[in-house]
Amino acid sequence: AKEWRRAAASASLQQLALLGACVAATLISVLLLLFWRHTASRSGIRHKVVHCTSETSDKEAIRESSTLEAAIGSCLPKRLGKEERERLVIAMLKAANFQMYNQETGNPVGSPEEYVRDGLRYGQLSGGQKHLIYILRCFAQRPDVLLCDELLGGLDALRQPRVLHMLVRLMRETGAAVLYISTELHQISLVSDSLGFVSGGRMVELGRASDVLDSPKHP
Repeated sequence: AKEWRRAAASASLQQLALLGACVAATLISVLLLLFWRHTASRSGIRHKVVHCTSETSDKEAIRESSTLEAAIGSCLPKRLGKEERERLVIAMLKAANFQMYNQETGNPVGSPEEYVRDGLRYGQLSGGQKHLIYILRCFAQRPDVLLCDELLGGLDALRQPRVLHMLVRLMRETGAAVLYISTELHQISLVSDSLGFVSGGRMVELGRASDVLDSPKHP
């Protein structure tokens, strides 16, 4: 297991895993979407499926003039009142450790409560901050099925574990099914119950996440 973990950290295997994941990710996502839609049409049950990825143009659909409260709050359940919606937006920003910084000094500026109160706008954010807001919008929809394809690309190391813990909490509280596609083993170990390893465009190993990571059968 130790030798495999060292090998997994090497550049060559990382490149192979990345290639396999990239080739399979889109195909798997499309097949799953078609399957769930087909199942829903036959059973009469509608499942909300959300695809969340670092490689998307969906972020461009968010208006630059939108406030953070509007950008996230518009995806929360419509039945919520204004105060409850505002409270949940602030709670999500805090949970994700969203923070603005002084561009000259690098010091943190303000708090989620102040950003919502003062109407901080989406267009004022950096690329990484915009991606974080996009992720929070996906979570706010409380989907039945969430497809996460290299979800954390563009986020710094400080916020990545925060988002992963939010994802785990979302699964536990709502019962959402999550397909998490990544080449980062430490991310997979935090969020996965079952793990499939893709190599050469095909699934070569599938089992409990702890079993596959600790005692892999594939070289």
